[in-house]
Amino acid sequence: MDFSEWLESLPGGATPTTAAKKAGLASPTLLRHAERGRTTADNVIAIARAYGIPPVDALVELGFLEPSETGGEAIRLKEALTKASISQLWDTMAAKIDG
Repeated sequence: MDFSEWLESLPGGATPTTAAKKAGLASPTLLRHAERGRTTADNVIAIARAYGIPPVDALVELGFLEPSETGGEAIRLKEALTKASISQLWDTMAAKIDG
């Protein structure tokens, strides 16, 4: 995904100007970066924080990090387990035990 697409995917469909204002960044810089379709990791982190998005997720989406570099699989697994119902957990455990 390029930078301008990522901005549009933010809550409220951010523009470079609105994202810059919310993140405390220079608007002309973000406008140029959006035109090019790429920005810096520092800008991505600042914008992600301003929009309440985990910066590591934003860095993966924009190609600064590979998913395998984030340790995210363990985090996603733990999150999935906490959201699962008791019956879902039980069914999964039973299936594992039964082979």
